[in-house]
Amino acid sequence: MIALRYHRAVTPDAVRKLRQRLGLSQSKFAALLGVHKVSVAKWEVGLLGMSATTDCLLRVLAQQGTAAVPPPPTKPRRASTRRRRGR
Repeated sequence: MIALRYHRAVTPDAVRKLRQRLGLSQSKFAALLGVHKVSVAKWEVGLLGMSATTDCLLRVLAQQGTAAVPPPPTKPRRASTRRRRGR
């Protein structure tokens, strides 16, 4: 027989407190999680539920901090493709 563990979903207040404890704005917190900043805002007021994966990630962040999540990839800078005028 397999034993399943059930836990309560992360509350809106817990999401806000975690973000503030990490010292992140909603935009930076959203970038860290790979979601849109509107999703974070809706989580914090309880208008939107989150996936089980995001719930788990928030619990890991609460325990281990931002070191548990790799930084988001940066876009490589492209060389300028502007054409010169008049020559």
